[in-house]
Amino acid sequence: MDCLDEDALLDFFEQRMDATERASVDRHIDACPACRALVATLAIAQPTPEARDGDDDDPTGLLPRAPEEPPNPYAPGDVLADRYRLDAIVGEGGMGVVWAATHLVTRKAVALKILKVREPEHERRFVREARVAAALGHPNVVDVHDVFQPRADPLVMVMDLLRGESLDRRLAARGRLPLAEARAILVPAIRATLAAHALGVVHRDLKPANVFLEAGPPERVCLLDFGIAKLTAASGDAAVTGALTRSGAIIGTPHYMAPEQLYGESAIDARADVWAIGVIAYECLTGQRPIDGKSFGQVFRNVSRRAIVPIAQRMPELPARVAAAIDGMLAHDRDQRLPLENVLLVFGPDP
Repeated sequence: MDCLDEDALLDFFEQRMDATERASVDRHIDACPACRALVATLAIAQPTPEARDGDDDDPTGLLPRAPEEPPNPYAPGDVLADRYRLDAIVGEGGMGVVWAATHLVTRKAVALKILKVREPEHERRFVREARVAAALGHPNVVDVHDVFQPRADPLVMVMDLLRGESLDRRLAARGRLPLAEARAILVPAIRATLAAHALGVVHRDLKPANVFLEAGPPERVCLLDFGIAKLTAASGDAAVTGALTRSGAIIGTPHYMAPEQLYGESAIDARADVWAIGVIAYECLTGQRPIDGKSFGQVFRNVSRRAIVPIAQRMPELPARVAAAIDGMLAHDRDQRLPLENVLLVFGPDP
């Protein structure tokens, strides 16, 4: 039989075939390395039931599941490292909790991100996030000042305390944004992403939840969470932790993942971030994601079918250059994607 298309692979994996069809597919997969590898990729990518319950820091459920720990071993008023007083929780995910805190000597307000999961892979990701942010030193990337481990307690990252809201919350409240506002958010995010790429850093998890809008005036856009960044530089600070990424692992948030990420390819490069920014731009302007689905399988199927409605069909009033740039970022073939430098020119003062 011929190689399986995406629909047949998903039917096989989700057990929607009768016994005869399944036996035929089994024989083909045994003899076809390409189909066998793709079925294995789909099997790895399916999140565990626990992951489906909402682990924001590991949305694909790929990281090892750590033993359950107390979700929050600290309380307001606790002092860490004899100098940081915890004031209030300002954010929490499956891997870490973020506290607003006060430095007892300088009285400066800071954010402390405290790792909850005591597992080596999560600790490596945590340290990597700090090192990447420090190496970038960009005005649109949150500043990380220190990482420490008080006694035998979890790792702690010291960051600037940001007050405002994430882009996903703004979109949830308002649905869609006018072009001028979307442009004011996208341009700084693109500049920060380009700065990361220049240092050999591919974010790999760009999404509205990782774009923070710090209250102004003026409002400042900050990229967050470089914990799963792929570091491709051959030398310098960005190269130090490059070996931490695992070849063939599907890492990211499915709705914003480029096709090559969804397919589990190992050679992920900066063009994956181009796709993600294209998805964010499309969602900001239309209030809808270009690729949607309630499960990894549905997202995979829709990406494979290249079922993206051109943005001009949803927004005929959008300037043609802007529509073409967004469609260009969402080219299924990464060789055809519009470079971010070109996108930045289009999203300039007069699109």
